[in-house]
Amino acid sequence: MANSGTLIFATAGVKSSIEKLRPFIKGVMGRDEIAFEDEPHSNAAKFKLIGNAFALNAITQLAESLTLTEKSGISLSMVKKFANLMYGGIYSVYSGRMLSGEYWTRDKPHASADIEMKDIKHLLELAHKENMELRNAQTGFMYLQRVMKEAPGGELDVSAIYGAVPVSQVRKRILLLPECEKGYEDGFVLAFPKASTANNTSGSQPNSTPKTSLAAMTTPITTSSAQLMDADLSAQRDAETKPEIAEKTALMEVYTATDEATGTGVSGTQTAYLPLGKSSPPRILRIGTPALLLVVPLIYIVLLVIVASLHNKKKSSFGENTLEALQLAATIWHISFAAVIGPFLKTLALFSAERGTTLGSLEFLLTGQTTVSTLKNLFTLRIIRIWTLSITALWCLSPLGGQAVVRSLGSRTNTRSMNIPAVHYFSQTPLLATSEYSSTGPIGDMNAFNGGSVTISAIGAFRRTVLAAFSASEILLSHANISSPQFEIVVKKLGGTPQAVRLSQQDQWRNVRIPFMEYLPNYDDDNPTAWIPVPSNQIIPYSSFIGVPIRGGSFSREGNSSMVLQSRYQILKCGEEFDGRSWLSPQDSEEEPKVFWHKMNSTSYRLLPTQQSMLHSYVNLGTYPNMWLDLVNNNLIRLHMDPFRNRLKPESYLQMVVGGTCPTGWGQGALMLRVCNVSTSNVDATVNCTRSGDFGDLECRTTQMRRTKESRFSSNLTDLSDASLAQGILFEMPFTTASYKTMTPSTLESFIYNPLTTYSGVDDPVWPYFAGCFTNLSRAHFERADGTTVSGRNDLWHNTTATWTEFTENQYTINVIWFCVSAISTLILLACTIANIIIRQIIVAPDFLESIDGLTRHSPYIKVTGDTPYVGSGVSAGDRLLVTKKVKVQIQDVQPDMDLGKIALTTEVRNAKLDQTRIYC
Repeated sequence: MANSGTLIFATAGVKSSIEKLRPFIKGVMGRDEIAFEDEPHSNAAKFKLIGNAFALNAITQLAESLTLTEKSGISLSMVKKFANLMYGGIYSVYSGRMLSGEYWTRDKPHASADIEMKDIKHLLELAHKENMELRNAQTGFMYLQRVMKEAPGGELDVSAIYGAVPVSQVRKRILLLPECEKGYEDGFVLAFPKASTANNTSGSQPNSTPKTSLAAMTTPITTSSAQLMDADLSAQRDAETKPEIAEKTALMEVYTATDEATGTGVSGTQTAYLPLGKSSPPRILRIGTPALLLVVPLIYIVLLVIVASLHNKKKSSFGENTLEALQLAATIWHISFAAVIGPFLKTLALFSAERGTTLGSLEFLLTGQTTVSTLKNLFTLRIIRIWTLSITALWCLSPLGGQAVVRSLGSRTNTRSMNIPAVHYFSQTPLLATSEYSSTGPIGDMNAFNGGSVTISAIGAFRRTVLAAFSASEILLSHANISSPQFEIVVKKLGGTPQAVRLSQQDQWRNVRIPFMEYLPNYDDDNPTAWIPVPSNQIIPYSSFIGVPIRGGSFSREGNSSMVLQSRYQILKCGEEFDGRSWLSPQDSEEEPKVFWHKMNSTSYRLLPTQQSMLHSYVNLGTYPNMWLDLVNNNLIRLHMDPFRNRLKPESYLQMVVGGTCPTGWGQGALMLRVCNVSTSNVDATVNCTRSGDFGDLECRTTQMRRTKESRFSSNLTDLSDASLAQGILFEMPFTTASYKTMTPSTLESFIYNPLTTYSGVDDPVWPYFAGCFTNLSRAHFERADGTTVSGRNDLWHNTTATWTEFTENQYTINVIWFCVSAISTLILLACTIANIIIRQIIVAPDFLESIDGLTRHSPYIKVTGDTPYVGSGVSAGDRLLVTKKVKVQIQDVQPDMDLGKIALTTEVRNAKLDQTRIYC
């Protein structure tokens, strides 16, 4: 067209520059000029697009009119003639091309459909920028899209639009020719029949013969399911087609005259866009935000350094403030971690996208901004790779690191242990071995049954001690029947089980009581030398009302003491009751008496309980017991009492007899006896004591016990093996707690009958728990100690060593495992922050993945008004959003007037909703 001089030039810019071009325009390359002197260059570009729209609109209108003619049953030749007579020009040219099918026989198109496609896109973008909708252009654009999609390659003429206009909106559009195959899918199908030279009446050269069996587009016609194209109609189209050169006046070629080379901008603002290097944020801004995030790991590093410096340091206000800071750091760790790792992963996503990656990888990186979302992505996206597992493990440090920070530093109470001497009373040395001892000056221990002035001066204190031991309320539970209803009542009165357990662990003088090992829950009679734990949460039987006095072994300050005591207690194994009249000897009989001290004959047996020994004749209490105690007079007792034998190694048990008169009628009674074997249980007991403060009591309890493995003395040797002690104790016990009224149960008798009802009285002198109960009582009669020193004691006291543990000042200590976890987590944060800065420097592409603005980039349905360089593709999403943040958008059907809708985000906000019954492409 330039050679023939038929172009129309649209010029714009500085007038002087246009004047320089004019000699080469009119009469040379063009037939006329439309000048925009001293106007922006963009005006010429806009004018060129608008001018081209005239041609496209005409071609689209002509294609639709021909199709409607065909559907209406009107001869196409009549419409062709009308277009020539009435309008001529472009209508004559393109109606001929459409009806002849010339647009598919040419090697080179008259007007390229591909070029027209690009022009119409620019036109629609211009209209979009001006907030205007071009319905005609959109229709032509739709037809061009169908042509470009369905045509099998090659360059097409714009008149091929005629083949894309649908014959029917409802049924298949299938062009049936003899050479075509049937069975196309629903939609718009372009058929390409074989051409023949007989039908070619347009004067085309032989080289225009189609190169393939489906060579070019033919016009659509109305068909039924089996209807064929009318051959005469096709020949008529070819005959009436006369190609002309008139299309040269339809399409305008635009040349923009400027002082410098520029491209043709779509909206006239191309020269306003900035190069990528200039449109990108400056370096200080690109690395500014990631660099600021360095503060997060650096603060945690400083905090960890402080934690490390406090290790093994004494408690201080600075350390306490550090602990509070750790708690705060653990609270905000999750936020800090996400603030660093989230941007790092987004940077990785942008870096990967710049170099090429999959959408799944981008989705994993961009949406995995929390631990939960990353784990969800791992399973929903099913991308199991080393890098996805690494990112998942990285996010697991979010909850783990927070716990590690707060647990990395703690405080501990330091202890100091030392061994200190201690002594305890009532060791495993029996009374027989200490019966001849004497007082060691002002400090020492006395035997209240030595007789004479010693007994007179000491027996009173001894009796008061025994009576005081009976006054302790917790003794009611010792050897009690736990199934008895009174048991719960007594426990409740004592304040509950914990309080009752605590009270029974020590006597009223704060001496530790030794449990009855044989009655403990875990006692194994086959392995008595194994350590047995003493329960601390249940009531257990103890071997004595009076505990073991301990001197030394502790200080008058806060701390704990632990020691092992070697003690002993008596074990009684009693037989059944029997009628004791067979033991009575006749009056003045020379027969050997059955008991050792009591006078037992047929006339005096009723007075047996009131008989007293010579030791008690001058310290008579005047009480009336109902029971009496003695030793069985047989050969076995002589092995214990014979002064010429080694009495410390008896060969058999010592036997004791318990007697009493049971009434059988008015003024009558029967003598009832019970014989008990007496032995000694030598035990090792671990005692732990605690003092809670400088003014606190020393709380002691027995924690474990065992039978002494190698005791110095035989278990057959008892505290009753000494004659004077046995006589004093056996006669003293019934009288000490007896009543001053005859036939009244004593405290001893009441306790033996039922410990729970000791102070409630008894009616029946039955002793079901005699063995255990009597052991408690006999031990109370054996010992009464005083004195506070640990030196100058005799064999009644036993030396031991106590381990005293006291508390020193609290110190801070590092939990190595948690500290390492927090250190590793912090170093990973630091590494990710530095990597984020470096990668940001490497990336060239604008960051449009960080914002919702990425959904609006280059979208034909998003109209952004305003002439600003900050909406170009080289601008990051954050910068674009500063301009587009107030643009209103809506998810809407962007093709509401077409058969197939399309859902997209658009700025065309209207009061309409999506239709669930409508089909959307």
